[in-house]
Amino acid sequence: MIYKIENVPKLEGKIAIGGSKNAALSIVVGAILCKDIVILKNIPDITDIHDLIEILNYIHCRVTYQNFTLTIDARQIEYKDLRIQQIKKLRASYYFMGAFLSLFEKVEIYKPGGCNFGKRPIDIHLNGFEKMGAIINETENDVCMTCPNHLKSQQITLSFPSVGATINLILASILIKKTTVLRNVATEPEIVDFVQFLKAMGANIDGEGTKTIIIRKIKQLHGCSYTIMPDRIECGTYLIYGAALAKKLTLTNIISRQVRSLLSIFIEMGVDIDIKQDQITIYETKHLKPVKIVTGPFPSFPTDLQQIICPLLLKADGQSMIIDTIYSKRISHIEELKKLNANVKIVDNCMLISKSNDLKGNIVTCNDLRGGAGMLLACLMAKGKSYLMNTQWIERGYQNIIHNLKLLGASIERCDENEIL
Repeated sequence: MIYKIENVPKLEGKIAIGGSKNAALSIVVGAILCKDIVILKNIPDITDIHDLIEILNYIHCRVTYQNFTLTIDARQIEYKDLRIQQIKKLRASYYFMGAFLSLFEKVEIYKPGGCNFGKRPIDIHLNGFEKMGAIINETENDVCMTCPNHLKSQQITLSFPSVGATINLILASILIKKTTVLRNVATEPEIVDFVQFLKAMGANIDGEGTKTIIIRKIKQLHGCSYTIMPDRIECGTYLIYGAALAKKLTLTNIISRQVRSLLSIFIEMGVDIDIKQDQITIYETKHLKPVKIVTGPFPSFPTDLQQIICPLLLKADGQSMIIDTIYSKRISHIEELKKLNANVKIVDNCMLISKSNDLKGNIVTCNDLRGGAGMLLACLMAKGKSYLMNTQWIERGYQNIIHNLKLLGASIERCDENEIL
């Protein structure tokens, strides 16, 4: 899938942010723990969700999706070997490990797919499952686990506050008949939303948003209706687009405190911005200051935004630096930016970004979801015409992105290879 992009002077308008991709993926898998009907609202219309629906259909859940509302009936769910191709498509497929251990006390599953930006091991997940009594047989491509003596409640301290491991261990613990305590867990807003959803189904959990989560025994889960939180990464993406290109851009359906690390960077850069609790407006800024950004677990600057903010830093009056402490190999966008005449380089795992007034259109490639969103911004900034390849990565995580950008005045269209040749 290819986007044809032409530079435009300025973007202007208003965008309503959709439901959170990362929260939705965990919540959809969590819904299969309930032998009842679950209605999930504000589910984003992205390919990751459609891939997940295919997996739910495969395990005999009844699923309907319409107008951003997903209805899941898992009363007829069946155990299946999850070494199927759909599992390889998305990172969040590993949540079926915790869910299946909870439901069936066994799982056979391919290791997850998703974006390729270096090694992202699942050791923290597996170590937690092992402490709960799972016997693990791991190969390069798959994981098979059984619990011959049932899952056991434990006090588990994560070696790193991994979002995925936190969610997976909660999934595995939710139906255990005694109390489980998880320490050094992730505190991201998506964790809070996930736990709030489980509580809506009757779970007895405390501590979401803190470093310790306690999961107590329950009789059973029941159906519910739940609305997914807004997507803070989508919000951050459009905020960055606005800081780079907008005359005036307003974002609605947001929770501004969830993007405060980005807003702090904007204030340091001198971006002209008006912040309200559920709405942010960003204005054209003539001169931006360079900054140093270090990614980290929430509430630090999110790794998911570092590739996207790179093009914005090309406008700052000086040299900026990004250090990604989460995924140090999340750097495939750097070589693509150079094709647009960007002054960027990598020195000792640091991305150095210097002012580049003369970006020129070219043929460039998306290598992953967030890198693709960053390259799309760079193409919008570059003079002339650009062609952005492999944009299916972008549509894994951003609903209606072409529609939204065209409403703001962007010149962007889907095209085929024949137009480039």
